Amino acid sequence: MINRKKIYRFYEKTSKNYSQNIFYEADTKYQKNILVNIKKHLNLGTESKLASIGCGNGSTESALAKLCNLKEKVLVVDSNEKMLACTKKNHFLKPILMDGLKFVKDPNFYYDKCLLKEVIHHFSESEIHEIYQGIYNQLAENGTVLTITRNQETEYPFFLEAIEKWKQIQPPLELFIKAQEISGFEVTLEEVSYRMYVSKKDWIDMLRNRFWSHLSELEDDRLEKGITEIEERYKKFETLSFNDCLVFLIGRKLPLIQSDSL
Repeated sequence: MINRKKIYRFYEKTSKNYSQNIFYEADTKYQKNILVNIKKHLNLGTESKLASIGCGNGSTESALAKLCNLKEKVLVVDSNEKMLACTKKNHFLKPILMDGLKFVKDPNFYYDKCLLKEVIHHFSESEIHEIYQGIYNQLAENGTVLTITRNQETEYPFFLEAIEKWKQIQPPLELFIKAQEISGFEVTLEEVSYRMYVSKKDWIDMLRNRFWSHLSELEDDRLEKGITEIEERYKKFETLSFNDCLVFLIGRKLPLIQSDSL
């Protein structure tokens, strides 16, 4: 079951150091690789009207606006006030403090591109259907929604309990694809892997700081037990390397088929 309050507290707590996480640092080769793929899959151009649901601190959206020379401000939607506060002085962004479910049901919003980056797993199965149906209703004709997520099976150097927690909070890709198709999207999938190199010390510090939300489920003693497991498993290594595999689900809005009345 999705614990919305716990998720909110996690992002509220991590908001100050969010951009220091290696997966979200600005102006890195890793981020540039993601931006290029987002631009390609959303087919972003200067005239695009982009909305991002669950934007966090808006660093990705700000970088996209610059990369694509967007004329209109990006609608950045998040329910966490502390995360969204980072966007308020950014002239590339238009912050909207609102839960994603409420946003997609508001008929006053209109856009032709939508980004869901590493957020869709925070919604329940029924909510996922509501999210995509709402996006379909708000999107312009021939609009596109891009969902960026990860597989249940990963290569991250987690300890065993963290791996199990990851699988519990990360739904199967088929759920996202089916929800989009039911809502009226034609969906294609592309996986992009990026080789990561992280010092063992930095990785352990990230674990202690609970850098991803699934780690917030663990009490301190269980977390420390897991870190001991990592130290033992990688005792001969000073640097850890692994593939970060991102899944890009590209949903293209299909026109509604209206049957002829007799």
